[in-house]
Amino acid sequence: MKTPFQELEFGKIQQIISEYCSSSLGKKFILTLKPLSVIAEITERSATIWDTVNYIRQGNHIDLTGLADTEKLFDRFQHHDPFSIPEILLFAKNIQIANQLKQNSSFNDENFPKLFALVKKIHLHSDLENKFSRTFDIKSEIKNSASKELARIRKERKSQKSRIIEKLEKILNTKQYRTITFDNVITKRDNRYVIPIKSGSINTLKGVTHGSSHSGASVYIEPLVVVETNNKIIELYDREKEEIYRILLSLFNELRESQSDLLENLTILQKMDFFKATAQYFVDVNGTVPEVKEEPVLFFQEAKHPILFSALKDEQEIVPFTLELGKDYRSLIISGVNTGGKTVTLKAVGLLTIMALCGLLVTAKKAKIGFFTSFFTDINDEQSLEDSISTFSSHIKKITNILSHADERSLILIDELGTGTNPEEGSAFAQAVIEELMNLKSKMIITTHLNKLKIFATEHAQCENASMRFDEKKMKPMYILDVGFPGNSYALDIAQKYNISPKILGRAREIIDDKSLQLGYLLKKTEKQRNLLEQKIFDYDQKNKILDQKMNSILQKEKDWDKIEKKRKKILLDQTEENLAHLYSELEDEFKKIKSRAKTLPKIEKDSLKNLRNVINKQQKKIGLEKDEISDLRLVPIKKHVVGKKVYHKHLDIVGKIQNISKNSITIIADGLIFSCKANDIYEVPKHREKNADQMAPQVTITSDVTHEIPFELNIMGLTFDEAQPQVDKYIDQAILLDYSRIRILHGKGSGQLREKVRFHLKSDPRLKDFYPAPRAEGGNGVTILEL
Repeated sequence: MKTPFQELEFGKIQQIISEYCSSSLGKKFILTLKPLSVIAEITERSATIWDTVNYIRQGNHIDLTGLADTEKLFDRFQHHDPFSIPEILLFAKNIQIANQLKQNSSFNDENFPKLFALVKKIHLHSDLENKFSRTFDIKSEIKNSASKELARIRKERKSQKSRIIEKLEKILNTKQYRTITFDNVITKRDNRYVIPIKSGSINTLKGVTHGSSHSGASVYIEPLVVVETNNKIIELYDREKEEIYRILLSLFNELRESQSDLLENLTILQKMDFFKATAQYFVDVNGTVPEVKEEPVLFFQEAKHPILFSALKDEQEIVPFTLELGKDYRSLIISGVNTGGKTVTLKAVGLLTIMALCGLLVTAKKAKIGFFTSFFTDINDEQSLEDSISTFSSHIKKITNILSHADERSLILIDELGTGTNPEEGSAFAQAVIEELMNLKSKMIITTHLNKLKIFATEHAQCENASMRFDEKKMKPMYILDVGFPGNSYALDIAQKYNISPKILGRAREIIDDKSLQLGYLLKKTEKQRNLLEQKIFDYDQKNKILDQKMNSILQKEKDWDKIEKKRKKILLDQTEENLAHLYSELEDEFKKIKSRAKTLPKIEKDSLKNLRNVINKQQKKIGLEKDEISDLRLVPIKKHVVGKKVYHKHLDIVGKIQNISKNSITIIADGLIFSCKANDIYEVPKHREKNADQMAPQVTITSDVTHEIPFELNIMGLTFDEAQPQVDKYIDQAILLDYSRIRILHGKGSGQLREKVRFHLKSDPRLKDFYPAPRAEGGNGVTILEL
């Protein structure tokens, strides 16, 4: 008898995911997956997989190529049983992989906290990695640099080899031996250098015989003159083996000293392979993290059977389903035509639930999975020929087991409950089983063709119908799950499609009892009405979407229009402000003239100029108020001024603290500067400035009396650049403090030297947004306009 995991084909999912692994370690982990027993462990694992999904989606790669399963080799540390070169190289590769992961800066706590926490546990062994790189070359052979003794042995052996080759070549080049040798060849037999000669000339050359060729045409002779040198080379080979053994033993001992760290690293690397493979699979199938809940409930929104992703070439062919179980009802009865998708949906629910409780992601737009502690299934027909168990008996055996062990935390999935026997008895038995399982508060999904179960689901409060949609016109299943409606089997209609005799079909309809026939007609009518209703709902939704789009478009246009109006008004205000600045500048010139001839000027003319100055000031204030009105910033007046309170200065656009309160002014400190201002210039700190309000740390104290009495134009005509520079800098400071957006520097045209030096100086001033020559009507190149 198959287990629920086998019937739901959980093994196939394990196999599919394991194909993404880089090692047998990762595959082993995946193939032993089972539901976890603690919700915290489930959420921790799924969170780490999701972390890895995001890591991969951002273009990162976890390279575990060559990761080896060395777990069984750790026992040999206890028995002091040194490793062979291939075995040691397995450890070397794992150490290299672990070190690379540990030193990979892309695993950071901010973006990938779960991966970072895992990688952080890796023990770094740079010293061991360096030793391995000094010992082995890219061909996995031991380098000469592995030890001084090995280098010396190999050097001497090379020297001895050169000598022996020289002696043998001398023999081959001697006239008396040319006729008895084959192609002047030097070869090796038993690790000794020899010369092949013709078998009939064996006595011509004195030496030791080392056998003959397969054909017997030649004999391998070791001339006496090279026997001693060959012995020396053999001895050096033996000494080389001893030295290599000593080197490997040294590496073995170093690995043994770090075996605890290495074993922990191996566990982490296995998990990394698991997370990498699982994440890559769920990137490909667009998996999501399910919400695992304590109460045993199910909710799937647009879920898809995960195995279908590899079975079907086009993902669009997979029809998603949405269902809920355990909240309003505990049992779902799915009906509909054969091959309509009932069993696939049944398996998908069980498989996705198991995957979620294993800490994996699920193939759904959204999912809530209850903490089920047991699963029971009766899906495949397991008629046993050996035990002569009938189909119905096989079902009974499984159902007996379900009834004996099910509880409120059980998820039960039964395919075609009550089949395999008389329909009347089967229906009665199926209903009795469902009622008992509902008394046990188990959650279950049942598929059926039995009409009585459809009626039962309609009448019982804790049971709900569902059906697989069927296209009656095309006579094709649509594989869409509709919860709330029972489904028709369409057996006779499908038979008619396949040209069954009308006589037979007519007789079949006569035989069907009236209640079943009426129910069939009722289900067809219900399905037609449901399809019509769905079409109307769809049309209604589409119209609503169009209306929403139009409404949003109108609202957006209103917002845009409001912005355009504000922008236009601001431009006009800026232009008016600039004209007033120009007028104010001219007025200042008049005041200078008045001072020079104050005695001769009539009092009326003096008063008219003063009045004009007051008018300009009033206009400037009015412009400021109008700018406030079109600003998006909403300022709240301060009800009570208290020393130490954080406040916002409107004109300076700064946040500061009240330092002192006097009768005529308030002193605030902000960014290391002290400002004296009026009470109505400061407001409560706006929301968009609250974050910066706690970052004030005064370092330098500079006192400035904020006043609105400076002109909008500075006249530096006739000054040298050295005289003008401090005045320009001070003037800009004052203008910024007064929240001026634009000022003018009057330098005149003249030779252009003062203008060029001033503009060169302004290029490096960070307080300026821009500067440029004034329009021709306002002074042209003799005036520079500064935007602050």
